[in-house]
Amino acid sequence: MSGEIIAVDVDDVVLDLMGTLVKHYNKEWDDSLRVEDIKTWEISQYVKPDCGKKVHKYFEDPNMYIDMPVLPNAIEGIKFLKLLGYRVVYVTHSTMGASGAKYKRLLELGLLDSQNDYAEVKDKSLIRSSYLIDDNPENIRNFKGTAIAFTMPWNKNETFSFRVRDWKEVVNLFQIMEKQKVRA
Repeated sequence: MSGEIIAVDVDDVVLDLMGTLVKHYNKEWDDSLRVEDIKTWEISQYVKPDCGKKVHKYFEDPNMYIDMPVLPNAIEGIKFLKLLGYRVVYVTHSTMGASGAKYKRLLELGLLDSQNDYAEVKDKSLIRSSYLIDDNPENIRNFKGTAIAFTMPWNKNETFSFRVRDWKEVVNLFQIMEKQKVRA
């Protein structure tokens, strides 16, 4: 049993924030933007010029998280990591308007064992854990432990030591690491 902590980002690692945001944006602005079209961290570059930075208002809306879909295999993957003995702590950046909304959604999904397993923080380099699974290139670069890039269109062109495409690959990576610990 590990006993180590895995810090897991919420947006676009566990919950489908960008898919939800794009759906709301397209409906309001009569556009056909796709998540795959967003190649950098700044989404305002990909929306209609009239919308521009106004797209950031969606991040302020706590209603975005009501019934927000879970990424495929995330629930099963997180449960498996816990079975391996890891403590999973959710670390996420929230705007003032959406603060607490992600916590409520994770609670509804049965993913939180304790209130102590959730933190809203912008600078994830402050988090003390062995691992971080995140989609933000800056968080991955600045993390002090082992950072694992969760592949999304906005980080595909970045180079990282560890990269996963989905939760099945997260599980496989941790199974490999566990086997290496046993051999050591």
